[in-house]
Amino acid sequence: MKKVLAVHEQATFWRTNAAGGQQLDDQQQQIALLRATYITHTFVPHMHETFAVGMIEQGAEIFHYRRAHHVAPSGSVVTVNPGEVHTGSAFTKEGWSYRMFYPDPALFQRIASDLSGRTRAVPFFPQPVVPDGQLAQRLRLLHSVLENSPSLLERESVLLTTFADLIARHAEQPAFSTPMKPDHHAVQRVRDYLHAHLAENVSLEQLAGLTQMSTYYLLRLFQQTTGLSPHAYLLQLRITWAKTLLLAGVPIAQVALDTGFADQSHFTRSFKRLLGVTPGQYLPHRNIVQDSGLYLF
Repeated sequence: MKKVLAVHEQATFWRTNAAGGQQLDDQQQQIALLRATYITHTFVPHMHETFAVGMIEQGAEIFHYRRAHHVAPSGSVVTVNPGEVHTGSAFTKEGWSYRMFYPDPALFQRIASDLSGRTRAVPFFPQPVVPDGQLAQRLRLLHSVLENSPSLLERESVLLTTFADLIARHAEQPAFSTPMKPDHHAVQRVRDYLHAHLAENVSLEQLAGLTQMSTYYLLRLFQQTTGLSPHAYLLQLRITWAKTLLLAGVPIAQVALDTGFADQSHFTRSFKRLLGVTPGQYLPHRNIVQDSGLYLF
């Protein structure tokens, strides 16, 4: 739902599935997201049962939190722990734009435990404003992926790696990644499964079930062994099969469906990112199909 608060102010708030794992109940797998621009709006003192984590895209926010005032400028990361009272308003008359996540504490506890290979307490973030531009951009990407991507594998992978880095870098007692032992048989099982189900919306949870590993451990192991994330590997398989279908004369729209893409535009964007040309440009003799006066590439 979208609520327009004032001239030039806008806020979009929604919930999506965090794809965080079967050991979390339905409510804990849901994650709320906010994308907003505020100018005159002021948040009264309030608190959340969840974490409040985000990044400032433009402008600056000022807020009172843990008996002090804090200013979050553009490019910074904001972390507010569950149950902590805080406010929020524009630091200057220009206002501020930001993207926020409200993840359940159980999700962050599970990620911290997966990181360290043992059960950990819920992480605590001592600094409410963190000048970490790289992490801010990764949070922005995650926000966009959760808003737009239909791929369970992409959503889970980006969520786990981004929040794991947030915890490892900025939690009070950071959870460091446990050393990994090579397991080529486990990686091969995952690769075989992806080959056999390349057109399906495979989840990281499904792949982890094949290996009896945690989702985060498998993600790291697969990346270390193959050089690609499971999502990138699956995308490579889909494009490889798509090339075969295109050369066999299968229409582009049908190829997109047969290789598991959400639609033809998603297929075209993915194809060009990997090969540098569109599916239509890849066809032999640079064929251009004309239909009702429109050129279809």
